[in-house]
Amino acid sequence: MSEPKKGYKEVTLTDLAAILEEMLSWQKISSFEKVRSLLLSTLDTPEKRMVYQLSNGRTVRDIGLACGVGAGTVSTYWKRWFRIGLMKKVAVRGGGERHFRAFDLEDFGIDVPRIPNRGAQNATVDTAPAELQGGDVQ
Repeated sequence: MSEPKKGYKEVTLTDLAAILEEMLSWQKISSFEKVRSLLLSTLDTPEKRMVYQLSNGRTVRDIGLACGVGAGTVSTYWKRWFRIGLMKKVAVRGGGERHFRAFDLEDFGIDVPRIPNRGAQNATVDTAPAELQGGDVQ
């Protein structure tokens, strides 16, 4: 490793991590209202808010059943939301992908309707499905 230039101190990985953490904090603060506005305009129905909030690795079928919509509707929402940065995709063991919401609506003060009792968990519960727990996500 070369010596730092005169007048400069050597920067460690710990220093860089601290700088990135502070930058992330400022980025979150400065983008809060824009993200909240995007969420509100995109998730403009109770159905969309329920589907979005439940999108934490569950299948389209599970979310569709929980929210009373078709799996195709959930898939269409996910594609739109992924294109505008509101969803993330994660590859899973055995092939395929799972979709995860990029933001928790409650963090932005957006009410999440309770899902009807159709054998699914409440929409405000944030637990990943069993197959994604314990390191099964690649």
